[in-house]
Amino acid sequence: LLEVGAGIVALTRGSADATVVWPDGRRDLEAEPIRAPDPTGAGDAFMAGALAGLRGGDGPAEAAERGMGVAARFLRGEGREAAVPEGGS
Repeated sequence: LLEVGAGIVALTRGSADATVVWPDGRRDLEAEPIRAPDPTGAGDAFMAGALAGLRGGDGPAEAAERGMGVAARFLRGEGREAAVPEGGS
């Protein structure tokens, strides 16, 4: 993806970990161990956190770490009710 013009590529692997790569670097990130009955929305939470980090001036690695933290909080239920109404996703 970098070869065709993407500036940053993030690969999440569910509850396992994530990797972010950019033209000048790479960072492998460990996921916080969380037992979530329904992981729906975790990837979206990751992207929201990572994009907010980039917009706020974080570098790619820091933004991905922020995204991991947001996804972990989301999966623990912190703010999940507001983000995913009951009966929908």
